[in-house]
Amino acid sequence: MASMATLGEAAAKKASDARERAEADLGGSESVSETVGQIFAGYQCGTLQRGIEHPGDIAEAASLSSIPLPPATYPLMDAIGDDIVDKGKLSKLQLEGVSYACQKHCELLPDGSRAGFMIGDGAGVGKGRQISGIILDNYCRGRRRHLWISSSSDLHRDAERDLRDLGCHLKVINSCQEL
Repeated sequence: MASMATLGEAAAKKASDARERAEADLGGSESVSETVGQIFAGYQCGTLQRGIEHPGDIAEAASLSSIPLPPATYPLMDAIGDDIVDKGKLSKLQLEGVSYACQKHCELLPDGSRAGFMIGDGAGVGKGRQISGIILDNYCRGRRRHLWISSSSDLHRDAERDLRDLGCHLKVINSCQEL
């Protein structure tokens, strides 16, 4: 049985070989960079003035980056407090996601149900932090029922950590049996 290091090295070699083939097919690494630059753009938060930049490099489809977001009108800062913003517990990018989710939750649909919001960010963006921010905002505004469903039962520890890091000390139920 191969060790994890050997498997990792094999995967890295395979990725390197694929990149070299792509560069050769496109005429060199500059062409690959130009092509990637035409497809993706670095994400810039344009709706919030306060907060720290996100620590990771975040990209979005270039076609999306050319379309401005709707105005962010939700008074998020009224509920979550300066500490979360000024100490960077949520980055500008995460605050923007929380703000738009909360803004959407204010809408009622024609059947009387409340509008939802999907966070479809990739790994490393902080979906858990954003969900925690949404729960914190709702809790501060008197809404006491929240449902956070994850694909893995192991993620309850991450949920507890993300909520706690924002100063939101709510009980996290790990399974239906605890209800």
